[in-house]
Amino acid sequence: MRTAQTVASLRADLASSSLDVRSHAMLDLVQLVKRDAATHGEALPLFEQFIREAKDPSPTGVALRGYEYLRGPEAARPLRMALLQDPRPNMVVFVLMDTTSAGMVPTYVGLLERHTDQRLRETVIRKLGKAQDPAAFEPLVALLPHAELRPHVVEALADLRDARAIPHLQPLLFDRTEAWPMDNHGPMLSVADLAAEALRRLPVH
Repeated sequence: MRTAQTVASLRADLASSSLDVRSHAMLDLVQLVKRDAATHGEALPLFEQFIREAKDPSPTGVALRGYEYLRGPEAARPLRMALLQDPRPNMVVFVLMDTTSAGMVPTYVGLLERHTDQRLRETVIRKLGKAQDPAAFEPLVALLPHAELRPHVVEALADLRDARAIPHLQPLLFDRTEAWPMDNHGPMLSVADLAAEALRRLPVH
């Protein structure tokens, strides 16, 4: 960020017709308020405006980070929850990336029920695993029959560390389906490989 930047100069960029310019300006504004407490009063209405308008995922999500920095997680929570109800999957995914998982399992399950977008569902599945909440177990297991989601579910169950997953994972040790699309970053993993790693990570009672 250029040291000469001010809230006034960034305000002009935030009004740009270019999404790229707006996104970079919002990132710069968040960095500016972290560096200079004197900018907080000017910056807060800009964060609120972008969250209220919710035009594009990137600047909206970053504005929410800025608002949360200034007002705290509790004040930002209603705004975050409202954005998670947005009908646009890409908006929800962007907001989910910064959402902590504590107490969020019902919200995550609701997102799975409302959306069919693959990327959004994968993101929610990962969040369920990171939740470390026993309530996430049943929703995750219920998704195992979906082949397109199964690799993500297996890894989420490993993250969840719930021993109840063991009998659900053991049959997958024979599933040689490729877990991910082909790439050039190493040997291709199968669902069986993921299941074996998950079972190694789960507690044994």
